[in-house]
Amino acid sequence: MGKRRLQAEERDTLPRLQVCLRPSAHVSDPFSHGEAAELYSVDALKKVAIEKHRRTDEFEKRLMGIWWAIGAQAVPFVFETMDGQLRSMDAGCLGFLVNRWCPDVTVETDADGFVVAVTPAAPMIERYEPIRARLIAAVSQ
Repeated sequence: MGKRRLQAEERDTLPRLQVCLRPSAHVSDPFSHGEAAELYSVDALKKVAIEKHRRTDEFEKRLMGIWWAIGAQAVPFVFETMDGQLRSMDAGCLGFLVNRWCPDVTVETDADGFVVAVTPAAPMIERYEPIRARLIAAVSQ
């Protein structure tokens, strides 16, 4: 396992979320965009940084905003925004959340072990609850 490219036929079945992701404050956006996306296995997420950086903080906040904006449902690893833009989670940022002593997210995988969706864990939800409205607004038009 490891990683693989999203296939054309998979692209046609991606969920379209009612969110809008503005340009990142970082050169490398924590939610990748473009016409191609990489899918990662949980094992591939184990090779990540152990320190939290501002980019990871932005990823967490966007993830929480998306989660609340779509009705507190699992956030797809790859999705389209309301304007049809292909977006996918950064594997390094997600890996940081997965590989913590007490993981900040739970990961859903497909039959081949590739990440398909992510749900924030209770401690992460509680941590961001005080700024919930701001996080939702940041991913809405």
